[in-house]
Amino acid sequence: MSSQNISTLYKLIILYMIEVTKSPLSNSDISDYILDKGYTDSIKLQIAINELIDEGLITPNTMHNRTYLSLTVDGTSTIESLESRISPTVRSEIYEYLIAKKSELNEKHSILTSHHKSDSGYTANFIAKDKDGELMNLSLSFPTEALAISACENFNKNSSDIYSFIIGKLMQ
Repeated sequence: MSSQNISTLYKLIILYMIEVTKSPLSNSDISDYILDKGYTDSIKLQIAINELIDEGLITPNTMHNRTYLSLTVDGTSTIESLESRISPTVRSEIYEYLIAKKSELNEKHSILTSHHKSDSGYTANFIAKDKDGELMNLSLSFPTEALAISACENFNKNSSDIYSFIIGKLMQ
């Protein structure tokens, strides 16, 4: 198989993964599968992702320190017309991988944190989502960046307890 055909296959796998999930995937979600399977190395994978972006087939959206890749209309029509070029075995493996990782992917994409410089120091943003939308969207100010980063890390580790505590206090 020529290197052009192999590159095209990587691109089709990326498009197929996003199409199957029906939602954006992070660059690392895609990388985990492709690199674990040994299909290519991280440099060639990143080249394929960048080419898909340049070709207008996927769109990167950075949200809360993560870059998510979404299909464009052209990306959707491309994968629908070329899906048969991916072997049934590979399509099945992708589907099984995504099913096995579903709860992990949902969890990873349901807790979002970020921080940025503000007039009064730093603002940390905390979002908890479920399949129906946002459960909580909270912004807090901190005097230093280190405190804002620490708060984001702690929210990532303890989001369920924090959300339960806040709801419990609000419902008293």
